[in-house]
Amino acid sequence: MIGSLLFGLDGVYKIRNITISYESGDNGYIDILGNSLFAKAGQALLMNKVAVILSLGYLHITIHELGHAIAAQALANRTISSDITVFTKTCTGVFRGSFSDAKWKEVAILIAGPLADVLFSIIQCTLGAICLSAGFVGSTCLGSILVISGAAWILGECFYATCPGGDIRRVVNLLA
Repeated sequence: MIGSLLFGLDGVYKIRNITISYESGDNGYIDILGNSLFAKAGQALLMNKVAVILSLGYLHITIHELGHAIAAQALANRTISSDITVFTKTCTGVFRGSFSDAKWKEVAILIAGPLADVLFSIIQCTLGAICLSAGFVGSTCLGSILVISGAAWILGECFYATCPGGDIRRVVNLLA
């Protein structure tokens, strides 16, 4: 599983009722980012294997989708199964599980993905700051990478979430 989380190696893993698959395919979701300069930069980074590995991209996508899956599991009145697929070619993911009939539960499930990744990014930036404060060469390099990639993923979450297919935009449409 470590190879999939860090390097995007194909694999299928089961954690309780959640199945996580890493596939080298492309789900096409990267196209919804749009045509702005920021969107084009994001697309270029998500398609660059080195940038994805350095920024812990596969781990971030997995945590985002796990946020949705865990929220769905927690809010279900029965045992449910959830599937997460991480597409390693484009560093994108998709959660397939049951959404609720109750609007507030669906909103909670939608918000849980970006929230989980932003919280993880904050922890990543904090660890990076600790490494930077240690002051020796190896920790400074690691700390810089952790802080920069954590901040980039927070910005990316904020940008993606408000795009037409993004989670926050879906919440706004749901509540409208």
